[in-house]
Amino acid sequence: MRMASSDFVPVPSYTRCLSREGVMSSINDALRKAQQEKDIQGVRYGSILARSTEKEKTSGRRVVWRACFTILVILLAFAGFSWLDSGLKQEPLRRDTSTPRAVSYPRQGSSRVDTSSLYERAREHYKSGEIREAKRLYMELLKLDPGHVEALNNLGVIYIQTGDFSSAQKVLEKAIRLRPRFVDPSYNMACLYAARGELDKSLSYVERAVSLNPAAREWARIDRDLEGLRGLNAFKKIMKTTQSDQG
Repeated sequence: MRMASSDFVPVPSYTRCLSREGVMSSINDALRKAQQEKDIQGVRYGSILARSTEKEKTSGRRVVWRACFTILVILLAFAGFSWLDSGLKQEPLRRDTSTPRAVSYPRQGSSRVDTSSLYERAREHYKSGEIREAKRLYMELLKLDPGHVEALNNLGVIYIQTGDFSSAQKVLEKAIRLRPRFVDPSYNMACLYAARGELDKSLSYVERAVSLNPAAREWARIDRDLEGLRGLNAFKKIMKTTQSDQG
């Protein structure tokens, strides 16, 4: 079959143009939709990025504040320790009345010196026969504590042994003035006067020593320093034990 030419209906040209415009409109719609989705994603990403940046800023501020607080605490602690240390350094030395023979005194080259330590060292040197060193230590102790009665007495004994009777008398009399009831310096004064040959004065101090401590009677009976007194009636009288001594 063949279509006759009279059945052909020509399509107007404006109809073909509308078809092309429809296609372009669809493409434009698709592009706009894609652009809108891109814009939405950009807004979301920007929002996430902004929140992340804000968190980083907040975290950074927290680190800075913590560091500042730590430094402030360290400075306050250092200032407190410095104040406490300065307060301790400025506190004056106090005399320990509970142990009067262990008093500490300031001395050049050291902050404190224990006089009891010097006293014990001097005694040990004397017992070992090191008279010169014992004398030096007693004199050093007396520079720090001039009223140390035991040191005065022991130094007096050394002076007697070395023949320095005037120095012995001086330190022994000082010891007696400082502590009249202490028997040792009175007994040693008896030995000093016996060595000088002043027997009457020696007897008076023997009697004084016995009155302070009856045990001095036994010391006098065997002491070689008092051999010159033993033949004297006054000495024998002092050596007699009385009932009061026994009681």
